[in-house]
Amino acid sequence: MRSQVRFFMHPDDEVRFVSWVTPTADVDLGRGHVTYLRGRHALAVETGSIQFWRSQLQGVVLTEGRIALATTGFGLEEELPLALVTESEALFSQLKRQIKKDYINGLVRWWNPLLPTGPTNPTNLDRAVWLGPAALRWWKSAPGHKLKNLLQSPAEAVPLERGQHSRSGA
Repeated sequence: MRSQVRFFMHPDDEVRFVSWVTPTADVDLGRGHVTYLRGRHALAVETGSIQFWRSQLQGVVLTEGRIALATTGFGLEEELPLALVTESEALFSQLKRQIKKDYINGLVRWWNPLLPTGPTNPTNLDRAVWLGPAALRWWKSAPGHKLKNLLQSPAEAVPLERGQHSRSGA
């Protein structure tokens, strides 16, 4: 299984996210990601399981984060014990369901201020990106707040304005 969920997670959303995991797993907050530990099994990217790439809040910019899972490909099928694969997939599914339950998608389009505005700038709605409740409040709280894929990227998320309609293909 390979899957990912992209999101914008304010630090307040992250506290809640980590609390979803901690009743059943120990959590090691690493540099830029979280490795989930259940019992003796470290569910790390190298062992083909869950990666948590954190959103970063730097000044007026909140960057995109994601959770991702890889239990197939990269030669993992031959290396991973079935119990670890099953456990990883179950934890990922639980986290994915919780994000989709508490977060909202279909609110952002991508706009690059360095390119001319036209049919593809801004883009159609990006329904694959989920906004946490605190991230959404933070984004709306000041006109200068920006959501970006990467801190250095010129492109930023722009909201679908009330009364506008998404172009087909969204």
